[in-house]
Amino acid sequence: CWYGLAQGVDLIAQAALTSSLQSDAWVYSLWSGVAWLLPAVTISIFGRSRISNFLARRFDRDPRRAERDGAFIAELLSCSTVQIGQVWWMHRGKEREKYPAGDHRRNWRAHRVEEITKESFAVRPLRGKKLISLRWTEPAVWLPLPCRGQSAE
Repeated sequence: CWYGLAQGVDLIAQAALTSSLQSDAWVYSLWSGVAWLLPAVTISIFGRSRISNFLARRFDRDPRRAERDGAFIAELLSCSTVQIGQVWWMHRGKEREKYPAGDHRRNWRAHRVEEITKESFAVRPLRGKKLISLRWTEPAVWLPLPCRGQSAE
């Protein structure tokens, strides 16, 4: 912000000093200085938080955008590879209040891939920081392989 302010004042000063010349350089300096000053002046008039909140409301409220973003992420994940022993995250279905807002574990639970067949794979929930599998206490969850062409080989 301060750099833009200084740059804008410098360019406007150059335009004022060279305005007596016949060239168009002073017009360029004047408009460049205004362009450099505009963000700093806008922030000083409206404030950073008001501008930030306006932009957040403008870009984050479109439900179609959220749907497109979700579809894009789903497509990225649709062809991930699966290997035995790999950690696989599954959505919990509801939030766990135990974890603070912003922590991925609030909505997601770690599982470990235990078995892979030709068309699906089995995962079991993990517990703790060491991700120790709960082999005998919780049943395996079977999921389809992410890609149709993928196999256990």
